[in-house]
Amino acid sequence: MTLPPRTDTLERLAHYHPERIALESYADGRTWSYGELHRLACGLADHLRNSFGVQIGDRVAILARNTPFHVVLLCACQKAGWTMVPLNWRLSASELEYLARDADASLLIASDEFA
Repeated sequence: MTLPPRTDTLERLAHYHPERIALESYADGRTWSYGELHRLACGLADHLRNSFGVQIGDRVAILARNTPFHVVLLCACQKAGWTMVPLNWRLSASELEYLARDADASLLIASDEFA
């Protein structure tokens, strides 16, 4: 049996403890196991790579309120070799534009609220 690399903590936890709770939303009480979180992160990484051409070393910006999706995106970025750039939704449009351009983000993910 081949073990996941030591650097991919989520993959190792999903391998050894797939049913343990990894993430819980205090907003609605929903939980995600390490196995679910790993599958979601891998799926998101594949989707962003295949649909938007995000490549190793790219930066992915997110403009949204804090949600469990942030954790999924962070894990997807770690798996794919990207850097996640969280943008503060409380900033003005001009400040956000400056930060996104300065970060040289290849992709900006925004929640419906901020689209």
